[in-house]
Amino acid sequence: REMDINLLIKDSVSCLDQCEALLNMISEEAYVEQTQVSATVGTHMRHLLDQFQCLFSGQPYRTADYDARKRDKSIETNMAAARLVSVTAKRRLSDLWRHEKKGVGQRVELGVELSVRESVHHASPQISGSSNLQRELMGMITHGTHHLALMVMIGKQLRYELHKDFGKAPSTIVHERG
Repeated sequence: REMDINLLIKDSVSCLDQCEALLNMISEEAYVEQTQVSATVGTHMRHLLDQFQCLFSGQPYRTADYDARKRDKSIETNMAAARLVSVTAKRRLSDLWRHEKKGVGQRVELGVELSVRESVHHASPQISGSSNLQRELMGMITHGTHHLALMVMIGKQLRYELHKDFGKAPSTIVHERG
């Protein structure tokens, strides 16, 4: 159980580290440049970071409402804003297992039930379901990896060289290494 916590936090931080590595590599112009992929690096970065923010903002209430994303345009267009959100998310991950309540540390259990809400189709009402923090962090990692892969595609179109494992799913990396 303790290993699960450490791995999930480590791998979530790794996802955010990749975001920061990309932010440190590309130019401000490339961050907002529209390519054939139809979105910008900034758009995908903002979306990835929004997901983490939704999870963290609902955590004290044992909820995660992914439709309540801020969709802050400054994160899409300003790399410094994106860096700040990423650093803040990494700090929140580092403190995740300690939830402060009235100044007294209280352990947060990864298996505690969360109510998760999200729209799954534009013409349907929002749905709710049960999950837990462990499952949601796993989802953050896979969802983040997906958006990192899209950012890699955009980066390549803009002629940036990225590490061959950047934005790849862990299972793909293991499979490719045989």
